Amino acid sequence: MIEKLRKRVFRSVLLSAAGVLFVILLGWNIINGYRLVQRRDHSIAAAERYFGPGEGRPFRPGGRGEGAFGPGDADGAPSGPGEGERPGLPPEFDGGELMIWETDGEGRTVLVSTPDIRAEILSAAGWSALAFGIACCLFALMARLIAARITAPVETAMERQKQFIADASHELKTPLTVIDANAAVLEKSVGESKWLDYIKEQTARMSSLVSQMLMLSRLEAMPAESAAQTFDAAEIVMESALPFESAAYERGMTLESDVPDTLMMKGAPEDIRQLTGILIDNAIRHAGPEGSISLSLGEGTMTGKRKEIPAAVLTVKNTGETIPEDALPHLFERFYRADPSRAYEGESFGLGLAIAKTITEKHGGTIDVTSADAVTTFTVRLPRGL
Repeated sequence: MIEKLRKRVFRSVLLSAAGVLFVILLGWNIINGYRLVQRRDHSIAAAERYFGPGEGRPFRPGGRGEGAFGPGDADGAPSGPGEGERPGLPPEFDGGELMIWETDGEGRTVLVSTPDIRAEILSAAGWSALAFGIACCLFALMARLIAARITAPVETAMERQKQFIADASHELKTPLTVIDANAAVLEKSVGESKWLDYIKEQTARMSSLVSQMLMLSRLEAMPAESAAQTFDAAEIVMESALPFESAAYERGMTLESDVPDTLMMKGAPEDIRQLTGILIDNAIRHAGPEGSISLSLGEGTMTGKRKEIPAAVLTVKNTGETIPEDALPHLFERFYRADPSRAYEGESFGLGLAIAKTITEKHGGTIDVTSADAVTTFTVRLPRGL
């Protein structure tokens, strides 16, 4: 999460600085081009005042193309009242155009000192592009430093929060174990009691919550490479799905599986086992009476850093109520429930999908959810890493 935030800040700073510089350079080039055109128009206007109203058109001496002539072109450039005269260009001429100025049917070659607009605009654009490239490199370095500086407090706060959750969860395990043990001893002394049943039920719920919070802390703290190994994902998925067949049958649901004989990948097999179990358990909880759940695993691709890479695609579908579109982006948040009225039903705390997302991101994969026409689909793409 911190890495994503850092990349967003980096892109924002870089694009903002580059955008401002681009606008400045673009404005400068437009103004420069406008000034060049103004200079050319002033030169032509001066010629018109001197030679009288008329029309000038470019002169192409010696088969050469239209363009500017500098002092080095003096030997071949005509000047004066007649086209045959070749006295050369005056030494103060700093480049410009040769024109045939026609007045009352008479044509004469006129030397008009104007800037070479095309060449000067291209030159200015080239220097601007070079300056923009160098500036963008400097902006990138600055943006990286700024992004690291801005996200440092956030990263520190998140690390402290994770550590607090891990420490608090660990410290809660001991008193919960003691409460559960004392409730069991008390039950043997006084017999069964609904009050003891309430204590044991809530103790079990709290123990489950503490275990899930510790699990999240472990997943976030441990990189995927530390437990990476090559394994058969198809075997892991089937082993994870088998215990849920009886649970689905008891609720009058159907659980169908479409898993290949083998599909090798690299990662943490226990994490993939847990990921599959979370998604199937979530599907059973929300499939509704006499609903259906389908599980599939296959080969596919996913977008890597620069290209498409082979991936294992795990899909879990279930029937049931359609999840509102505005709730879909929040399903993977901790303690989130699309229906707040059912917040305290069952043993779910809203951490399962958060754990699933953490496992997926730990392996460099993606997890998405769609819900339409009373069918909800979770799709997980994990790089095979082979």
